[in-house]
Amino acid sequence: MRERIVSFVMSGGVGSRLWPLSREDNPKQFHDLSGDGSMLAKTVRRLKARSDGETPIYLLASERHADRVISDIGPLGLNGGSPIFEPVGRNTAAAVATATLHTISEYGGEAFALVVPSDHQISTETQFWETVEAGMPAADSGSIVVFGIKPTHPETGYGYIEVGATGDGVAAVLHFVEKPNAETARKYVASGRFYWNAGIFLFRADTMRKAFLEFRPDIWDTAERAYKAARTDVLGIYLPLGFYSAVPSTSIDYAVMEHARGIAMVTASFRWNDLGSWQSLLEASPTDRDGNVVMGDVVAMDCGNSYLRSQGRLLTVIGMQHVAVVTTPDAVFVAPVSHSQNVKKVVEQLEKSGRLETKFTGSDDRVIIRVMAQAGRALALQRNPAAVVHCRCRPCVWRLPRGARFRCKAVGQTQAHADNGSPDLRLRGGQRTRLGWTGRQAHRPRHRVHRQTRPHRSRWLGAHPQLRRQRG
Repeated sequence: MRERIVSFVMSGGVGSRLWPLSREDNPKQFHDLSGDGSMLAKTVRRLKARSDGETPIYLLASERHADRVISDIGPLGLNGGSPIFEPVGRNTAAAVATATLHTISEYGGEAFALVVPSDHQISTETQFWETVEAGMPAADSGSIVVFGIKPTHPETGYGYIEVGATGDGVAAVLHFVEKPNAETARKYVASGRFYWNAGIFLFRADTMRKAFLEFRPDIWDTAERAYKAARTDVLGIYLPLGFYSAVPSTSIDYAVMEHARGIAMVTASFRWNDLGSWQSLLEASPTDRDGNVVMGDVVAMDCGNSYLRSQGRLLTVIGMQHVAVVTTPDAVFVAPVSHSQNVKKVVEQLEKSGRLETKFTGSDDRVIIRVMAQAGRALALQRNPAAVVHCRCRPCVWRLPRGARFRCKAVGQTQAHADNGSPDLRLRGGQRTRLGWTGRQAHRPRHRVHRQTRPHRSRWLGAHPQLRRQRG
């Protein structure tokens, strides 16, 4: 029987390069991008497909997505593993340290750990596991094993691995390279010594522990304190906010991989795409006779080699070539496909200006409204019922039915303004929170709402299903 491989799926990312489809509350790994299930579900199925050998699976996910993770993965099962929920994102170094700590705690330091992203497309399960098994001897000898993809074209959206001597299908890694510019990428491909970095790691737990202690003991020590204080229940393992937020936020590449010695690379035999941009989705998805990917209610005329996607409304496109057009109920994105990597810059600009379209997903039947109003000022959205909101809590966000009318009465020294451009109701501290109904709904009882650490557990949620409060 083959060795046990403890598998960890990193599922805490946001996927901002696929905005406006991917948002903080509904990131890319939960979307069905190819018609056969969410990216997370496909990753779990791939890990479960190992033909021989024990493979428990653990999900490293954000606590805010706990309900979604449990509903998506519950029917599949995790081969004896469970979700591990992060209260805040601390990047991939913290995730790998947590995976290593859990492997040592449950299976011992000599156990093998496999860490994979949750949102990559891989051609076949058989080829995936053949590639992983090819790296086992190197991992057993004390190397951290990474997996490289032979580049098919100069790509500026991927990191690269430079390798030296090759033996038995395993190459010695010389160094890792961040995403290059177009000219540098062409040189990398022409040299034949550079591979795309698939972001997959295989190692013995004691090997990774030694690397953290040598290069970033601060990450290891803070992650260990958080892991030891974690709470476990039937749904998963919950890392504590106080300890986990103290873990330095950096990538595993910066923290360990760029400094470690004796790293080995296995060339992947499977086809791979990180689906990290609209261009990569265009390349990976089935196209029509004109080379277009068309999803949703779309009418395209004289268009070619374009990615056209609509959610909830009619999208008409005429005479466009090599473009990405993506519409959602609250945002529209248009760009040349070759520039679609730059959507991350748009997201950064929106976040700087306080827009919440990067955080929350709009829909046709609800609107998220942010209001910081003068006392008594009302913002009318054209129809009842009206929610009267009085706030006394930390900043929070309310999601109201589209078209609802409300007013915010300030108590004490609360102040601010109405911001119609960024549709979220954010109520500042120092207010009293009470929900009631006016107009035809005046017969409904009033309910006091007290801000809690986990607001989704408030009893109030069952009282008014048309309103749902989210954490700010």
